[in-house]
Amino acid sequence: MEIKVCVIFVSLVIGVNCNQRNVQFAEDTALSGFKCSATEQIGDVVLTQTTQMCTSVCASTDGCKSVFYKHSECVRCRSRYRKAGDARLMPMAGSVSYRTVVRCNPGWLSLLDSCYLWNSSTIMTFYKTKDYCSSLGAHVLYIDSAEEKDVASNFLPEIAVSDRKAWIGIQLKNKTWISSINGKLVAYFNWASGEPENFGEDCAITLGPDLWRWGDTMCTGLRHVVCEKDM
Repeated sequence: MEIKVCVIFVSLVIGVNCNQRNVQFAEDTALSGFKCSATEQIGDVVLTQTTQMCTSVCASTDGCKSVFYKHSECVRCRSRYRKAGDARLMPMAGSVSYRTVVRCNPGWLSLLDSCYLWNSSTIMTFYKTKDYCSSLGAHVLYIDSAEEKDVASNFLPEIAVSDRKAWIGIQLKNKTWISSINGKLVAYFNWASGEPENFGEDCAITLGPDLWRWGDTMCTGLRHVVCEKDM
């Protein structure tokens, strides 16, 4: 079940502004009976009369990606959760869950919480790739979990089964791998055997058929481009 949220119901909700995003919500029955933890919750619990009003509250809240609703209690959350065993969830008997649906522009592929653009006809240096993706409101492909690696490798087959190497959005700075998006330390790696070689190679690429494992390389080389837009 999907709910399309426009500018309805908001005037009936307590403490909500009317600056809404035009988003859709889908019910996730697998997460019924839960809510997000206090650290994942956005603001206070809002009192609403219906689930539609609750999703409307989320649509008017920056950073809200899902809601848990029970009777009149609407809990706004920062993430789209996928399984009841997620450590960021806690029991809330009788709740129902709705999360925002990722809608990508034509030509982009929707996977998990992101949109991906695979440019098979263009090769660029890492820095040109950063500029290109930025011009599209996106960033260089950034794989931050085994789940994203598995899903992306299944749905981007031209990279997964070929020798077409593509840039990954991480860089080596002061002997430490950091995200080229926000400068934070990289927590997830998928290096191939013998990688990284650390011979003045400060950027990273996918190695195609090698189970989407990574290798380090010089940032000035020409590689394929995958842009990612977080939604």
